[in-house]
Amino acid sequence: MNGLSEVHIELIRDYVSKNQANSPLYTLKHVFPAAKIGVEMAKKLEADSLIVEAGLLLHDIGYHKDYKSKERDHIFRGIDISLALLSDLGIHKLVRDRIIDTIRTHDGRLESSSPIENFVVNDADQVAVFTELPWMYQLMRDAFGMSHERALMGCVQESWKSYHKIIAMDSTRVRFEQDYELTKKWLRTQVQRVNVDALRDNPPKENVEEAYKFLDELLK
Repeated sequence: MNGLSEVHIELIRDYVSKNQANSPLYTLKHVFPAAKIGVEMAKKLEADSLIVEAGLLLHDIGYHKDYKSKERDHIFRGIDISLALLSDLGIHKLVRDRIIDTIRTHDGRLESSSPIENFVVNDADQVAVFTELPWMYQLMRDAFGMSHERALMGCVQESWKSYHKIIAMDSTRVRFEQDYELTKKWLRTQVQRVNVDALRDNPPKENVEEAYKFLDELLK
């Protein structure tokens, strides 16, 4: 059986660095930090760190530089791209399927029967969101052309959602509580510099009620 090795990981990393949409910003500020966080978590939880690392390197490859992948389809496209890549690398089907499954269930799509590696990939992805929030603001402004207010409300929504809605393991939430508080401190400074009505006129795409409640908390 051809399992997964560090050589495979480096080949996957190289592919992602060359093909991830909005690279190098997206890879350096989200994908690679998420993979590092995931490996650290996997070791503490006795999960397979190579499966976790591969899954996190590929979890958002559906946002590929050659495609206009939307949020709702980036997982499906990412599975197709990753499956082709892992097959080309000669990764055995059983190992390949385990990696693909972590991609399928990330973004809060976990199931009760999901392996621990899936939980780690899901949670590390979300931790990487709120621990590097300023990069997301920059991405929204530079890559997506959002206004200052819309990008800031996007950060408010993503931070709340990542920590409170999508993180699956209580152990993750407890471990990264201080990081989340630092994120809130950064957000509080930013939103207090902007007219609150201008922020409310730029609601996020989802979790609007929760995002507004979180905004009110930040403005206190």
